[in-house]
Amino acid sequence: MSSIYISMLIAIASSGIAGIVTFFFNTYKKSSKTKKMYVESSAKTLVISIIVAILGAVASIVSYFTVLSPSTTKPEDLSTRIETVSSQLKNSAAELSRIQLELEQRITLVDQLKAEAENAEAMISMSEEQVNAIRVALGDEINRNETRNFWISFFQNVFFLALGSIITFLTPKIVSRLKS
Repeated sequence: MSSIYISMLIAIASSGIAGIVTFFFNTYKKSSKTKKMYVESSAKTLVISIIVAILGAVASIVSYFTVLSPSTTKPEDLSTRIETVSSQLKNSAAELSRIQLELEQRITLVDQLKAEAENAEAMISMSEEQVNAIRVALGDEINRNETRNFWISFFQNVFFLALGSIITFLTPKIVSRLKS
């Protein structure tokens, strides 16, 4: 017996058994009012289970005849097969060039990371004298910047102090002229 028939029988049997079990489970030890509701509900469940099993069997038969059955299409001629292979080769070549470009980008990134790692190694392996020399050079630069920033801030503050004083002195005079 074919596996398609076996799977159809299993689908029908399992759905039927599930419906029957549901029917008896829902009706067991219920009161007469609720028992009637459960009997109606379980009967509907049983019918739906059987319908689903039949639809599963039909789907299995249809898939067997459409997918599994040998195709009746005529074989492709040589020119069609050559065109198909040619287009696949072109697609493969394009994909290979994209992969090559990505690899080159990654190689460039790896080279940059290697250069940064070498710089870090060089900084780590500096002697104490070299570290002190760099610290002194950076300290001098920072001191020059701090001095320059101090004088810029000082002159800005003096300018705004003078401007505020002038406005404070002139405001009452302007207001009194506007009132008169």
